[in-house]
Parts: sequence; C-alpha cells; structure tokens
Amino acid sequence: MSRTALVVGAGVFGLATARALAFRGWSVRVLDPNEPGTAGASSAETRILRLAHGTDDWYTGLAHRATALWRELERESGRRLLLPTGVLALGPRDGDDWERASAALLRRLGAPVETLTADAVTRRFPGFDGGGTGTALFEPEAGVLLARAAVRALAGSARERGAELLRGAGGPPRGPAGGVGAPPGPRRSGGGARWRGPRGIGEGCCWAGPPPPRAARPSWTASRCAPT
Repeated sequence: MSRTALVVGAGVFGLATARALAFRGWSVRVLDPNEPGTAGASSAETRILRLAHGTDDWYTGLAHRATALWRELERESGRRLLLPTGVLALGPRDGDDWERASAALLRRLGAPVETLTADAVTRRFPGFDGGGTGTALFEPEAGVLLARAAVRALAGSARERGAELLRGAGGPPRGPAGGVGAPPGPRRSGGGARWRGPRGIGEGCCWAGPPPPRAARPSWTASRCAPT
C-alpha cells in the first residue's frame, strides 16, 4: 500500500523531510505560499553552522550529522553550499566549562577542535585582542552555510525524488464554527486544486501558532508557518 504525506512549509525542515520521505518511496506533497528560498527564515543568504553546544550531546551529534548531509547534497547538486571558514568562540575570563565540555564532545565525535588561551588567540588571530577573554574554542571545519542556495538545492533534490511542491496555504482542519478538530477534508491549494492529506507534517518555526489541544487534534496535524 502506498504511503502519502503532506508537508506544510517549504523551508529547510519541510524540504529535508519531504526529500527523506520521497527517498523512502512515499508520495509527498509540499505546500507553501512562497517559492523555496524566497521568504521566511530559510530565505536568508547565510547561516552559521557550528558543532559546539556545551554538554548537549544530542544537539552536537545532530550538527555533526547535518554537516555530512550538507556535503552529500553538495555532491548531488553540484553546488557549493558549506564554506568552512572556521568558527572561533571566545569564552569569558571567569570560567571555561562550556568551552571544555564542547571540546570533549567534539573530540569524541572525531571532529577537529582546538582550545586556545587568550595569548594564543591574539597570536593566531591578530584582529582579536585576547586580553579580555578566557579559553577560546576554535572549530576549523565549521563555517557558513549558504542558506538560500541550500534550500533551493533541497527543493530540487526533493522534486527529483518525486515530491510535488505546491503553492498555497495550509493549517489544521476546522469545524463548521471555525473550531479545530473536524475530520480531514479536501484542502485547496493556491491554484484552486483540491487534495486530501491523510498524513500531514507541519514545519515548526518560532512564529508558528500553538498546536490545538491534544483532545481536539485530528488524525493529521500541520502548523501554518507565516512567512516574514
């Protein structure tokens, strides 16, 4: 039996999800009022990609895996997406717990990292006066992700795997009086076409509204991500 999914939001999370599902043989549609890379947080020119997150081993591991996957997408798309400029984090003078915890996690992952004293920072990076800092953390392979280009590369990859990108707006099903919780019915895309989404996946973001109460949630949920 074929599996279908509707992904609401064509930002980095939505497109990455659609790409992964399509790769696994799902029939996927992605719904967003804008073309990928033209609005919202995922339309920025660049984003910093670093691995150091203190003692948060889950997030550090996720960033490490993401770096490898961005490299994979670079090879697939033929586009340069990640610029390894290096990232230098200057720690406070009164403690270096975060820097040392980050370094320990990165070394366990096999990721290159260095801890530097204030004097070493000044010698190596003359543009910085290390006199007012404590231990610094340097990730030589971290750097800048070309965010807009990366989102467009994700969109192209998802399409090549069979995902369909639609222009339109989506949200949780509404009852006759506007309440959340009615059974999933036909939805309408920006072009006027109707479709049904047996399984929906909402791309979460900081400006998305709160989800409906658990008791009122339908068999699929999707948060509308309003572009800024």
